[in-house]
Amino acid sequence: MKIPHSNISNSIQIVEASKKKRFFNYLIDTMFCFLLAFVIQETQKLYINIYIPEELILILTSAGYYILMEFFLGKTVGKHFTKTRVVDLSGKNIDFRTSMVRYFCRWIPFETFSLVLGGNAKAWHDVISKTLVVEDKI
Repeated sequence: MKIPHSNISNSIQIVEASKKKRFFNYLIDTMFCFLLAFVIQETQKLYINIYIPEELILILTSAGYYILMEFFLGKTVGKHFTKTRVVDLSGKNIDFRTSMVRYFCRWIPFETFSLVLGGNAKAWHDVISKTLVVEDKI
């Protein structure tokens, strides 16, 4: 879906990413988070020698991954491969607070399925945080 965006000096088109690309973002990011959490877990076993539950490592890793990547880069590894990025409703990069809201909304039960609820369905973490995943022209 094309969304007109009026900038101060020019007008650009923001094109939302397809559900197919969003699905691939999800798959790639999930695999990357699990891999990153595994590496962190194995490293801490070798060097720290303190038991940290795997679930806690995964939660902290995914929080850091999504919040920091989307805030600093506007995209995750999955979004990089699909050439998409996350922006606010005016087409600008998201701020840290918005990045946190997006992450914590992903913990809403059944949120993963929110994109498949209908033709124009939006992911709840996008609706609540007032963000869009768009085609990346850069």
